[in-house]
Amino acid sequence: AVVIHQQDAPLLLGQSAIQKLGNVSLDGDKLILVNHKNDLKNDTIKYTDVEVLDILESAKYARMNEFYELAVGNYEKLYKTQQLDLEGTLYYATCLRMTDCYETALLIHKTIEQDVIEAPKEDQRWAYYGMMICYHMLGDYRSSILYGQKALTLSDYLYSAYTSLIYNLSKSYIAIDENYRGKKVIEDEIEKYLLHIGYKSTDCWTRKADDEILGDLYWILALYYSTIKDRTASVKYAIIAAAWGDTEAIEWADKQHISYNKKPIDFKY
Repeated sequence: AVVIHQQDAPLLLGQSAIQKLGNVSLDGDKLILVNHKNDLKNDTIKYTDVEVLDILESAKYARMNEFYELAVGNYEKLYKTQQLDLEGTLYYATCLRMTDCYETALLIHKTIEQDVIEAPKEDQRWAYYGMMICYHMLGDYRSSILYGQKALTLSDYLYSAYTSLIYNLSKSYIAIDENYRGKKVIEDEIEKYLLHIGYKSTDCWTRKADDEILGDLYWILALYYSTIKDRTASVKYAIIAAAWGDTEAIEWADKQHISYNKKPIDFKY
């Protein structure tokens, strides 16, 4: 502390006070304040409404064309200035996941978790699905299951990520050695879906029926059995999946030279 007795005495500023002034430089006995507007961080400025729309449009274009890193950069600009709405924030988290930035994506999800509770069902489902994927990739399988189950209760067969949700949920169960629960998730969804469409599992042959969702579910069940090293069951459900029209199962069957257009003679189900 200094006591000044004269009005014309030189002004004395401490280092902590000077730092609060921003960018400064010293020129002899002069203290120069430097104001570079362009150097301001994004979180200290606000974009105009027109700029916000332009940034969102750029982010959408990048996302739709799978330029996810570019999309992340655009969404981040608005996120830092708190000008990104819930939908935009969910897109931001999604693009972060697509660039394998799972920790950052999860942090973004956590900041809007309370807002999601009051959001429409579609946004809740989207958010919980994203959190499930993040937790799974970060090795927290129980949290992954928690949010996967939340997403599942909000899902229906029209949800674009429905089969992906089932697949990743079963994988999390397998990861904690709860194989039975992993299998049950898949089998329960197959049973419910068969009731929904009014078919039996073997109608892919008797009625020549084709259903992509059901094919995907049977392919997931085949992958489950492959994971637990049960080749016989894996092959059986892969054949059913191909017969129901699952693309990956068909490719597998063709490579193995396995017929799936007719029910195998020794096929038991």
